[in-house]
Amino acid sequence: MAHHFREYFPPPYILVRLKFFSSNLKSTLPSQPSKKLLFLDFDCVLHPTSARGPGLLSKAPLLEVITDEDCRIILSTSWRFQYSLEELCAKLPEPVSIKVIGMTGSPYIGKHSRYYEIISYVSQLDRKPVQWRALDDAYWEFPVGCPELIRCNPNTGITEREIGLLNHWLASSKQVAAL
Repeated sequence: MAHHFREYFPPPYILVRLKFFSSNLKSTLPSQPSKKLLFLDFDCVLHPTSARGPGLLSKAPLLEVITDEDCRIILSTSWRFQYSLEELCAKLPEPVSIKVIGMTGSPYIGKHSRYYEIISYVSQLDRKPVQWRALDDAYWEFPVGCPELIRCNPNTGITEREIGLLNHWLASSKQVAAL
């Protein structure tokens, strides 16, 4: 089933709201963005719903398998409202944190909020088009059938299944670039 960006692009009145809510985004935009971006949620992705204390972010080491040099991580987690980018990176294993180049900006209020926060981030990059995926449990924050969403089960967090989907995307995008 072919998906076109236009199917998921917000109507003009939403774009005005996105510009308003993304006013502080510029400070986290990389000067040389990657061609592939992974938008990463923390809660129910890097740990299951039931995690507390030392169990928080316990699944982060699974992301160390991302060896694609051209893939970078953008933090789309709500933790960005309590911690700075540097503090969030310090909570991640070093092989993961060195791939982090920014975080999404101000919150978008409305339907599919996480999706529109990501679209706002991507739309402000100098290099386009950008391929992206989102590791997230909150499927309701994305349009139905959004092909960029790699959905995690909140009861388990990220598993080998999601890592497999991520690696498949990274491998398939390399093959397209080689053509």
